[in-house]
Amino acid sequence: MDKPFILDFPDLKSIEVMCVGDFHLGDAYHSAEIMQDIVNWVKAKKNRFITIDGDIFNAALKSSISDVYSERETLQESMDKFENFIDLVGADRILVCIDGNHDQRVWNQVGIDPVRFVCNKKKVRYRSGEAYVTIKLGSHGKSRGKIMYTLFVTHGVGGSRSAGGKLNNLMRLAEIVVADVYVQGHQHDPVIKPRVINEWSSQGNAIVQHKQVFVVTGSCLERGGYAVAKAYPPVLTKSPVLMFSGEKKEITANISI
Repeated sequence: MDKPFILDFPDLKSIEVMCVGDFHLGDAYHSAEIMQDIVNWVKAKKNRFITIDGDIFNAALKSSISDVYSERETLQESMDKFENFIDLVGADRILVCIDGNHDQRVWNQVGIDPVRFVCNKKKVRYRSGEAYVTIKLGSHGKSRGKIMYTLFVTHGVGGSRSAGGKLNNLMRLAEIVVADVYVQGHQHDPVIKPRVINEWSSQGNAIVQHKQVFVVTGSCLERGGYAVAKAYPPVLTKSPVLMFSGEKKEITANISI
């Protein structure tokens, strides 16, 4: 198992994290405007960051469901666009980037991981499949310590059409690891689901509440192609934004409409 990335922000009282993914660069219905909105959002404040949870490239192959003949550009051109996106956002503003099932098509066919290649070139934190991230906020003294948050990021699986089925897939992430935040993509339908569980604390032999947030990211795809062929309804293309406080352990979340 990969070790968590440990990210320390001693000079920030809070940070905002937009959870994005499913860019599908190369797809005929990819929206450059949505990606530019992400760039604009990040650059507006110095305490804004993103996580990227896969399917960066559409990577259609003759053996895949996606239509290789309707791709807007070559994989190399899509990789160049992803590099440009990183340059605009700033590699230091990307907490972590993972690959998705579309990206893994290339690995399965030719043994090359395009996401890893670009991330290594641009010095972006990368993991394949899933990633663990620890965020430390504040510069409190020894008596208080820093505020710490744990994030689990994965691309996700499952093709349920019902809202309940999609939510069940999201909530099952808690079976993998105990975290403060769970981030999943794949579904192209943004969700924020808070939850509280009781934990048995060894300090004072007490039961304490552990607040958790489960999110599904949006996508950079306009409706068309596969979604139309399968009669999927339109979905919001916005992505969840999480706010982490450095004054006390508190997470708030929203999706701007």
